[in-house]
Amino acid sequence: MDHYIKTVSLTYNSTNVKPSTILSYFFRMIGTYTQENVIDVSKKTYFPQNSCLNIFLISKPKDLEFINQNCQNVKNKVLVTDNKDLEANDILYYSLETKENKIKFLKDMVSFALESIKNEDNRKEIKASLEEIIENYIENKIAEKMLIRKFHFSDSPLYEDAVTQMKKAIKTINSDFDNKNLFHLNYAQIYLAYELNALQLRNKKSTTYNSGEINYLIDYLLKLFPNEESLYLLKGTTLEELQSIPSEGFQEYKKALTINPNHPYALFRTGLYYERYWKRPDLAFKRYKRAIELSPLSTKELYIYGKYHMWEAEDDDKNTMDVMNVIPQILENKWSEQESPILLSPREIYFLYAAYFKMGTLYPYLAEKSTAFYQQNACYCFQNTLNIYKHYIDENKFIQTVFEEDCSSEVNEIIRKNIQETHPLNRIKDLIDGWEKVFETYGIDQTNQKIVKIKTR
Repeated sequence: MDHYIKTVSLTYNSTNVKPSTILSYFFRMIGTYTQENVIDVSKKTYFPQNSCLNIFLISKPKDLEFINQNCQNVKNKVLVTDNKDLEANDILYYSLETKENKIKFLKDMVSFALESIKNEDNRKEIKASLEEIIENYIENKIAEKMLIRKFHFSDSPLYEDAVTQMKKAIKTINSDFDNKNLFHLNYAQIYLAYELNALQLRNKKSTTYNSGEINYLIDYLLKLFPNEESLYLLKGTTLEELQSIPSEGFQEYKKALTINPNHPYALFRTGLYYERYWKRPDLAFKRYKRAIELSPLSTKELYIYGKYHMWEAEDDDKNTMDVMNVIPQILENKWSEQESPILLSPREIYFLYAAYFKMGTLYPYLAEKSTAFYQQNACYCFQNTLNIYKHYIDENKFIQTVFEEDCSSEVNEIIRKNIQETHPLNRIKDLIDGWEKVFETYGIDQTNQKIVKIKTR
């Protein structure tokens, strides 16, 4: 591993999503596995063995308490804050309001991670290549493009902008596939080509790059790095999603698991394969469960894990409810405690909305299905669903994230269309009206029931 940064961990309880978003998407783009952890969700925080760097994002004093109590033995640790009041000798402060500040932030984090590279000449060449990628990443707003890639539509100006910016980013990368020290540079070029093709295919457009050639370049890198699981995973997703050869993609996921049996994304991809193509949700369930244990921020995996119970175990509504309820618990750590907009990514908003919707539909079917408590909780879950729609979507809560202000309303409109197709608001309102009529008919008091409600402004 003296030619690249293999693994970093990122631990945060951020009321400002910018630092975690900028870091996680950057490391994903360059082929570095990033283990994300949440402060205070679980005291049993998992840190990858031999991580090149453990980054802690601190937003408030109680975050320091968690670190002092639980992370004293963590090696290669750096403490970072975007709160000027917490700046100290051992806590680095960064304001991420300008392009220059974002570039400096990433370059400093990369410098810390590169301390794991023992060969000085290698380290200098790798650092120079990564600094080139960082400027490209920030200049072309790649984090923003990747963050909303699931919500692009070809009839939206955001789609054309994403295609243009990604093409520009790919063309400006000076790759050299024979140079081991340029692993990150080469991986970034391949990964962005994959992302661009995937975006175009989702919108039924012709792809810019030949997907077979993408896999040819991955195979070329595998000759130099035969034990790098990120390459097998990228090849697997290219085979499955771009070339429609899921069985061959599955073999690549298995190769990644042979190298690292505890890789959450490899477990998740094999689980998806068992569910989609083998129609074996029992096998998928085991892999989702293990992926969640290793990566507690995996809201998508949690949602699929919960749906598994609903599909395959009709008598397991309580277990489904417990799984679904974890999604709000995880995402609560990203909700602002200040008088500022709630900050979540589009995918997180969608899964939070969907989780509350599912819990609302399940409550009446739990063991004591006739009790007022379950009926009221169903109503509260549906009300939470409406609150999410109002506060996260109708009131444009992306203004202070990595998005530029001029595209936030358009992003919200795209999410609104997605949600209306899968969980229509009219149905939710009808369900709420129905339950409230039941409460009124039987004289049920709704004021004293205990249930966690979504924070609103």
